[in-house]
Amino acid sequence: MGEHRDGHRNKQGFVTMDPKRQHEIASKSGQAVKEKGTAHHFTSEDAHEAGHKGGQATQEKRHH
Repeated sequence: MGEHRDGHRNKQGFVTMDPKRQHEIASKSGQAVKEKGTAHHFTSEDAHEAGHKGGQATQEKRHH
């Protein structure tokens, strides 16, 4: 992506699309991975582990 002189990036692509169009594309992607069998199914254990990692990262930032 290009940058303006003030350092801010230009918004391009998916970000600038109409929200309905974004949803259509994301939905197709989700359907494709389900059909392919590569979709990840989160369990409560997965969520617990992710929350624990996030908590640890937050604590480490506070100590520095």
